[in-house]
Amino acid sequence: MSNYKKETLKIIAIVLGAVISISSLLSYSLKAEEVKNNEFKDWQKICNETSNTCSIFSFGFDSEGNKKARVSLSLSGSVDNKKVAEMTILSPLYSYLPHGLLIAVQNNEPIRHEFALCAKEGCLNFIPLQKEEIEMLKKEWNLVLGYQDYRNPNEKIILDVSLVGFKKAYESLTN
Repeated sequence: MSNYKKETLKIIAIVLGAVISISSLLSYSLKAEEVKNNEFKDWQKICNETSNTCSIFSFGFDSEGNKKARVSLSLSGSVDNKKVAEMTILSPLYSYLPHGLLIAVQNNEPIRHEFALCAKEGCLNFIPLQKEEIEMLKKEWNLVLGYQDYRNPNEKIILDVSLVGFKKAYESLTN
């Protein structure tokens, strides 16, 4: 198979994965009888009883207290057993794509993640998480997201995502 065909298939696979993740992100459109909500301090669990899938989510707030991003996490049945979960971050459509998204837990070094794609709902990052990263999130109390606004590239948007309740919310997914 030519490299062009391989790259095309790879891109199609990434787009299909993104479409599946977007559909799970937009699970709010489910009918009330299909959804069971559970609250764990600043995190919530939402389940689709039809497909028997659950995820947990919280929001990123700017310094004025406005919701500017949605952070969700779902379990992953990775073949190589390294990835135990996937974090999906939905940020505003005006996120400046070339700079990606910076993520820092507490006072740890920030890590840059590329945006996977943008849709009318916003821009998405799909971040695979290993067991060690989940354990770190369980122990800390704050996740910081940073990105640039393409309308004003000199402006850095910093969002705080509370991890209060994350441990119990995550454990509700694994029980």
